[in-house]
Amino acid sequence: MIHDLQYRTLILYMQGKYTPKSITQMDALKREVGFYKLVDDLLYYRFSRKDGKESQLLVVPEVSRRIIVMLYHNHHLTGGHRGWKTVKSKIQEPYFWPNMNEDIKHYVGTARNASGLKSSQIQRQA
Repeated sequence: MIHDLQYRTLILYMQGKYTPKSITQMDALKREVGFYKLVDDLLYYRFSRKDGKESQLLVVPEVSRRIIVMLYHNHHLTGGHRGWKTVKSKIQEPYFWPNMNEDIKHYVGTARNASGLKSSQIQRQA
């Protein structure tokens, strides 16, 4: 995960291997650290569920996001070729990344356009 540029500074800071250059950057990192947990070099996003219990989702590095969306969209065991909302609901159970909705919408829309089928046609075939 440390190779993901989006989270590299945060991870290094959490590991004690990075010192912010400014007070502004230090304040931002301190705020951000409260939302994340580092376990065995894997970064997790922490949040409180509606029932008040804490939950955590694996943060997906940028290089792996398209693969995950593709697998959840295309594979029959994960409800293959469904609309973006169905794909999103499956992916967001174990994973987190910023702009997830946009990434999923883009992939599903691109796949739908490539197949020449509308969402309703795809759902009937599944």
